Order: sequence, then C-alpha cells, then structure tokens
Amino acid sequence: MKQNNSLATDVITELKEQLQGELKALQAIEKRAQELVLLLQAEQEALKDFLREDTKSDD
Repeated sequence: MKQNNSLATDVITELKEQLQGELKALQAIEKRAQELVLLLQAEQEALKDFLREDTKSDD
C-alpha cells in the first residue's frame, strides 16, 4: 500500500510540474498576444490618421 501511495505521489508531482510548465508557456503566449493587440491598435490609429490626412489633401 505504501508503494502505491508513493507512486501516486510521484505521478501527481510530475503532473503538477508539467502543468506548471504549460501554464508558464500559456502566460508567455498571452503576454505576446497582448503585445500584438497593442501593436495592431497603434497600426490602426496610424492608418486612420493617414487616411484622414489623405482625405484632407483631396479636398
């Protein structure tokens, strides 16, 4: 019985470590996604400004 408990504890520990690694990877992906959203928002604003200026010069 002790051996089964030890094996279960080892498996749980290994799974916990795996999940922690996966969580870190997901957090890095989330951070990069947030950076890309900010970059896209800045690009969108720049494009809007450009189009506004372009429209003014057509007048």
